[in-house]
Amino acid sequence: MIRNLLHVNTLGRGGVRGHRRMVCFPKRASPIEGCADVHKRRHPMARNEANIGTMVTTKGSTVLHSVLYVSTAQVLFTAPRMEELLTKSRASNARQQITGLLLYRDGAFMQFLEGPEGAVERLFRKIKADERHFAIVTISEGAIPQRRFPDSPMGFHNLRDHAVRALPGFAEFAETSLSMSEFCDEPGRAMQLLGVFERGR
Repeated sequence: MIRNLLHVNTLGRGGVRGHRRMVCFPKRASPIEGCADVHKRRHPMARNEANIGTMVTTKGSTVLHSVLYVSTAQVLFTAPRMEELLTKSRASNARQQITGLLLYRDGAFMQFLEGPEGAVERLFRKIKADERHFAIVTISEGAIPQRRFPDSPMGFHNLRDHAVRALPGFAEFAETSLSMSEFCDEPGRAMQLLGVFERGR
């Protein structure tokens, strides 16, 4: 039987951030152990984009890499605070050739990052060390053939916005929280949620 891995960042004693690797088993196990494969999963809904080359593996070529995770904010983000985060992140991501999407609802985040493998991994290490959020759970991570959001250094949607709720395909996610419990058993649903904004961009 293939074991499924779940990576969770937590706060340890005295508020010190730690990293814990949990081994997860099929759904018949306990809720935490019942997580589906959430580590280094190839994304099933990668798109073909004319301005982005396909992933190649020859020596010296660039391999596209992606990470999808959820986390919880230490405090609720106000509109000005969110705008500050987006402005800084978009400028930094553009320099690193990183694109993707950030979703927010009621103090919880889901973020999809894509770009050169080294750049994405460096950024994700920085994200995991950021004290503005905690309970960082990797839903999917690995190589991808194409970018899904090639024109967005960081697209953003608040899932409470009326315009978002009107998007085709969003109805089934209208009451879905951006949490480990929602996507642990069905990581493919997280990809479906991304697809709503992929089609609507």
